[in-house]
Amino acid sequence: IISRAPEATQEWVDTVSGWDFERVVPAHLDAPLAIGPAQFAETFAFLRKGRNEVRFCDEDVALLRNLEAGLLRFSVYKTKLGYLRGQPCGLSGKDRKVK
Repeated sequence: IISRAPEATQEWVDTVSGWDFERVVPAHLDAPLAIGPAQFAETFAFLRKGRNEVRFCDEDVALLRNLEAGLLRFSVYKTKLGYLRGQPCGLSGKDRKVK
């Protein structure tokens, strides 16, 4: 969602990163997060790179990417940052174990 308007989102990140804080309470995930302005800005580094790339394994975001490119292509907002990509972790389906 934040890749829909990368320039506006980056402006917001720059503004928030200028504040003095020691924790963030997101609307989802475990909260609060003990991070400051620099770590907050690092979370959105993909905006400056101009690629919709996250720090998680590409295999972990493959389902979301496949949905964007296939089943949800009619409803997901197109972004100039491209489809969601992760970092190559060298995991294949046969190597992964579900617990």
